[in-house]
Amino acid sequence: AQMPDTQKAFAEEDRARLLQLFHAAFIKLQSDFGARQFQFHKPPAISFVRIHKPEKFGDDLSGFRKTVVRSNTEQVPVTGLEVGVAGLGIRGVVPVFQGDRHLGTVEFGMSFGKPFFDHFKVETGADMALLLKKDTGLQAFASTFDNGIAITSEDAQRVLAGEPLTSRFDRDGSSWAVRLGAVKDFSGESIGVLQIAMDRSVFVNEMAAFRNAALALGTIALLTGLAITFLISRALSRPLHQAVNVALNIAA
Repeated sequence: AQMPDTQKAFAEEDRARLLQLFHAAFIKLQSDFGARQFQFHKPPAISFVRIHKPEKFGDDLSGFRKTVVRSNTEQVPVTGLEVGVAGLGIRGVVPVFQGDRHLGTVEFGMSFGKPFFDHFKVETGADMALLLKKDTGLQAFASTFDNGIAITSEDAQRVLAGEPLTSRFDRDGSSWAVRLGAVKDFSGESIGVLQIAMDRSVFVNEMAAFRNAALALGTIALLTGLAITFLISRALSRPLHQAVNVALNIAA
């Protein structure tokens, strides 16, 4: 958005020049960083040129691309999740100016789907699933679970209202912990529920071992204390008994 060549080509409505400037760069961004869309728009949300799809332009996106409409209307950068025609995506939209003249916006759309979730599992060891809010209820968007974790409509409403939930459950002989949280789009509206779950069997086993060790040490300490108490009491009682007998003898 800050490149003079960009501003000049956009101001002159030179679609070919923008493609010349950025097509090779988009191919690199697509292969290395998962960029799916690179697009310039005229206000309020008219597609001027799609670097990722040059043959299609001129269509009005106002009905569903609210990030673009907001960025053009308020002339500020807008970033975050947005549900579009192609599904849920990560958007970054920035206004383009030439001097004080507002020309429109430039946008990048990043991939957000199963590969992202698989990468998260590899990096963290935790499973993750995203359930998007639909008119008919929650619908799975992407997941690393072999079988989804059931969530009641009551819990879903609590999470979507902003209340995170944590629970535990047993599955395939293992103990699991799951955290539920709301996912919000660029405008702050809750659009779905994120589930993050981890097998806590290792921690459960470690806690059980720690508990058993603590009980064993406590038992040893108790028995040791009783033995010491018995020896001390015995050491004190013997001379007392002797003193009593002496007193009794004197009295006799």
